[in-house]
Amino acid sequence: MIMNYKNKALRQRVPLMKALVPHDKSMFVHHHEAHALYGFYDSPFHNALVLTMDGGGDDGHFWFWRGDRHRCRVKRIQRVEENWGRLFFWIAQIVHEDLGLPHVSNWTHWASMTNPGLLMEFASYGQPQADWVEPIREFAHNATMRGSTSKERLESLCDLKDSFIRDQHTAADFVATAQLAMETAVRGHVTRASTQHPAAMQGIVLSGGVAFNTKLHRALFEAFKVPVHAPAGSADDGQTVGMVYSQLPSCHRQEVVESSLRFIDAADLPQYVQQWNGRAVDAEATAALLAEGKVIGVLRGRFPLGLEPHPSALRSIVAHVSAAQRFNATVMHRWYQPMHILAALQDVGDLVQEPLASEMFRNEVQLRTDLQRRFPAIVDQSGRARLHPIGNGTDPWLPRVLQRLGALTGVPLLLHAMYDSLAAPQNIALNNISQALRLWQSEQRLDYVVVEDFMFGPRAAV
Repeated sequence: MIMNYKNKALRQRVPLMKALVPHDKSMFVHHHEAHALYGFYDSPFHNALVLTMDGGGDDGHFWFWRGDRHRCRVKRIQRVEENWGRLFFWIAQIVHEDLGLPHVSNWTHWASMTNPGLLMEFASYGQPQADWVEPIREFAHNATMRGSTSKERLESLCDLKDSFIRDQHTAADFVATAQLAMETAVRGHVTRASTQHPAAMQGIVLSGGVAFNTKLHRALFEAFKVPVHAPAGSADDGQTVGMVYSQLPSCHRQEVVESSLRFIDAADLPQYVQQWNGRAVDAEATAALLAEGKVIGVLRGRFPLGLEPHPSALRSIVAHVSAAQRFNATVMHRWYQPMHILAALQDVGDLVQEPLASEMFRNEVQLRTDLQRRFPAIVDQSGRARLHPIGNGTDPWLPRVLQRLGALTGVPLLLHAMYDSLAAPQNIALNNISQALRLWQSEQRLDYVVVEDFMFGPRAAV
């Protein structure tokens, strides 16, 4: 058995674990080590500089590693005493009212994980203040220090916030400055690490919760002119894969998502089709409905690993960009991650004004000027959108939808939001078809639900 967090509390549970899961040997993998292993072995690079940045962990909060696929090795380089993950979480706690965000309660509440991500969106609406950068960076350093409680640190951050924030505009400035402070600090650390390990700079890998900050991806890509990669399960949901890699390192990149769970009741799908008046539907017919402005729930393939879309793993709602208003109302109303845009990898060059930081992860990217004007709801004030390129993968369904959508509308862009089980009633994970149909039938904003190659109407009698 491989376990994370090598601490006293976990060691005390080993006898119980042996009783529940009989095994002869227990191995421990440190938190950031698991992040680094998963991040690098999931990447397309043979050599890379790996950054693991997370709000928690038994071995710190920010590490540099060197990944070498030829030697099947990920080696520690340096620990950095800064905690940007915890800082963004705390900022989300203290500025939610100033920004109009819902209250953040604690680490276990779904909003506590979503709101730090929403901070990144608000950073686009503020103006960074140069004289605030150093105090915020100093706090990121102090957040790693022992000797004071989380409550004391949070109170000191509140004092820092109160000295800067007067209204919603200065709250956005505060968030934008925190983003700039992190980007500036990380660029400096990468500069020093790349000087010491130039052979590793074939690419940069980000792993840990902070890896979902796509503005940081863009900043590193523009500064160092190398691709930036993050695995789909960059947060702690990818830890298990990293722990497996600690014992079975991969000299060749593998599609991890292909090994995740199938629908529990997949064999019963024909019965559901007959019982609930489903009908066969292909990618082209689905695209035609999307071109008409329909909002559709999609369940296909295995259960997705992490928060990134994958052609063969979808538990999501989708709509064409022309239906952004209806789509946004659905995303804000219910149980979904923040919206981003899907485009076929081969079409991206015609849709954006700058190269992608990554071909395998969502990007902070400038859309074409005419698209910004036509679809203002999908970009921020600077004209940037969060875009995820979709390759062909092993399931051609999603690329076919995008291709047909482009032929019908001239704009092959699909709005996408992943279902968030932590926000749903009873934390329902959409890996049971009948359960998913019942849940989504309660969502009146959806027009249809597609399960594999069958479509169910908006109000089927389930």
